Amino acid sequence: MRQIDVCYSKGPQNVTLNQEINRLVDRYDARWLSFYSDFIRGPQDYIRRDVYPVHVTASLFALSDDLAQTALIHHKATGKWFQPGGHVDAGETVRQAACRECAEETGLVAALPPEAAPVSIDLHRIPENPKKGEPEHYHLDIRFAARVSGTLSPDPDEVHDARWFPAEVLDTIDERVRPRLAAICI
Repeated sequence: MRQIDVCYSKGPQNVTLNQEINRLVDRYDARWLSFYSDFIRGPQDYIRRDVYPVHVTASLFALSDDLAQTALIHHKATGKWFQPGGHVDAGETVRQAACRECAEETGLVAALPPEAAPVSIDLHRIPENPKKGEPEHYHLDIRFAARVSGTLSPDPDEVHDARWFPAEVLDTIDERVRPRLAAICI
């Protein structure tokens, strides 16, 4: 497979991030890869949030210890309930971004081991946002799942609300996730 040739101002650390993203995608189900590969195998700097039409985001399905519940956030921009997630910041890995976004939005702490594979990779449309000067674009969301610790305490600067929901609600977000939980959250 072709590696991404992107030059960053921060040097080798970002090459490592590119390599990590390539490894994550390579480990994902082959049946979905052909759809996504056209977007991420090119030369664009897809980590930066100002790169259009596609850039990478990270999210985390935050799970209770018994896997019976998942913490979701009430998204400010859409008014819908989703798993915590967002953009990858400079100097962090995709896994670190997923854990950071979970902590920022819910107050819950997650740890993903370096070998953690995504439970889902999703490409979704983001509508134009004239207030932010953003055209319509797409997020390639690399989604992880992990048991979390701590107390649910949503940050009102980040989200409208965060609550625990029965794990079955995951099927309405992404039907690929629940069947994979037992394998990744042992």
